[in-house]
Formats: sequence, structure tokens, C-alpha cells
Amino acid sequence: MPDDQHATNPGTQFMTGVMQRNIRTVLGRREAEDRKQPLQLRVADAITRFTGSMKFVYIHLGLFAGWIVVNLPFVPLSKFDPTYVVLAMFGISRGHLPFNLCAHLAESHGRTGGQTRRS
Repeated sequence: MPDDQHATNPGTQFMTGVMQRNIRTVLGRREAEDRKQPLQLRVADAITRFTGSMKFVYIHLGLFAGWIVVNLPFVPLSKFDPTYVVLAMFGISRGHLPFNLCAHLAESHGRTGGQTRRS
């Protein structure tokens, strides 16, 4: 088999060792450069890593879902945003909701005169 030949070939083993050494060297240099960065850049990198993670997405999904459920007309909890205007504004400012959806929500709210339907 070709794989067995590569495993026993001394030239291939030498090249594998060289590549591993080079990779360790590059990673070591990168880590050393990262440690030399100013604090504000390290903090910015940490924030960027978190906001680009699925954990961040799940947290926002839970917060938005909770916000919507708490403000549903039939849920017996105190409403803090019954028309969802604050949620729409928050979504626009964070870039989570498209502007045209928020405009539609605001227009719908304007047509009802700010009234919410009660059962």
C-alpha cells in the first residue's frame, strides 16, 4: 500500500518532522506576538471572538424569545413592551432586525393608535 511506503520512507519521516517543527515555531511566534499586543487590542479580540460565537447567538435567541413571550397579550405577566416597539428599536440598533420589518411594526402600531388587542 502507498501509505505504508510513506510511513517507512525515511525521507517522508524527515519532512514530517521538519513540518511539525516549523508549525510549532510559527505558533510560538504568533502566541508571543499576541502577548505583546496592547490591552485594548486583546480585549477587542476577546469581544470579537465572543460576539462571533454560537453561544452569543443562543443568548440573544433566548433573550428575544423571552421578551416576546412576556409581552404576549394572553401571558399573565406585567408587560414592559406590549407593542414591541422597544424590541424593534433594539433590533435595529443591534442589526438583528431588518429596517423594513421594523417600519412595518411601527406602521401597524400607528394604525391601531397604540392600542393592543385584549381578549
